[in-house]
Amino acid sequence: MKLKDIAETMKHYTPHPLQPAREAAVLCLLTEQKGEACVVLEKRSRNLSHQPGEICFPGGGIEAGEQPWSCALRETEEELGIQQEKIHFLAALDPIVHSSGQRVYPFLASVESLDGLCVQRDEVAEVFTVPLSWFCAHPPKRATYAMIPDPAACPPELSEFLPHYRRERPTVIWTWEEKVIWGMTAKVLLRLLELLR
Repeated sequence: MKLKDIAETMKHYTPHPLQPAREAAVLCLLTEQKGEACVVLEKRSRNLSHQPGEICFPGGGIEAGEQPWSCALRETEEELGIQQEKIHFLAALDPIVHSSGQRVYPFLASVESLDGLCVQRDEVAEVFTVPLSWFCAHPPKRATYAMIPDPAACPPELSEFLPHYRRERPTVIWTWEEKVIWGMTAKVLLRLLELLR
């Protein structure tokens, strides 16, 4: 192969555009219980392949042509059975980039009551509330966790390089009644508390 042949072959090549990053939207949903604002959280089903058993906000992937707020409403109705017209918009919160690279748009909203929830059990194992005042009274633990490549899942030719791809990630952690609230969910809550102070 000669250089002039390569130049001739490539002179009209147009690079493929990058695929848009995956995007999601979540709802930091508040409700009042016993005169206190409480945040509504889910424990994900253990049957899910992605983040099973983790604590999260209702939400999910933005579909083609869908706006983030519409996605957050749709996903909340699908997961919890709360009709969209009963959810009141309060604010758009700061977007966040998940460790997977996914862009996530969190919204603050309220609902008068959680009566009549119709939980989608394939996705949601449990729904619970935590008073915002509890988060204020209990500063989160700050920690880092390691994302480590799995040598068993990689070709042996790469084994000597894998240790260099270990990544440390910072997180904040709250533990409420043995439920660990961490990662993106905790970061959104921490930012909300900063804004409310």
